[in-house]
Amino acid sequence: MSCNSSKRLCNNLIISTGVSLVNNNLVIALPEGSYVNRHNYCIVVAQNIPDTTQINSPVVFTIGADTTTTYPLLNPDCTTVYACSINKRTRYSVCVYTDVNSGAFKLKCRIPCSRCNNSAPSLPIPTTTTPAS
Repeated sequence: MSCNSSKRLCNNLIISTGVSLVNNNLVIALPEGSYVNRHNYCIVVAQNIPDTTQINSPVVFTIGADTTTTYPLLNPDCTTVYACSINKRTRYSVCVYTDVNSGAFKLKCRIPCSRCNNSAPSLPIPTTTTPAS
């Protein structure tokens, strides 16, 4: 699947209503509405990203007044999108995917020139331990 490189905004333009950091998640608030399964949307992050946001904070969306239910933002390969990849005043082309209990927003194209690389060198992921004093 190739991405449309045109600069034109899609017919389903969604402007975020807020951006915050909650429980180490970068939460992007979307306006109240029905986000239909397998439909495409252009989401614009209109607000500043909080200065306290860590680069490894997962990006999630909330919809309308419901600030407790979150929906992850995923790369086309279904990996998590982290805060270091998101910029304000930028358009992100996504497709909504739902199941019986939840859903996700999946990018149609990988974000170019991502400023971070959160990959681990191998599995299992090594843990660091602090020596006892």
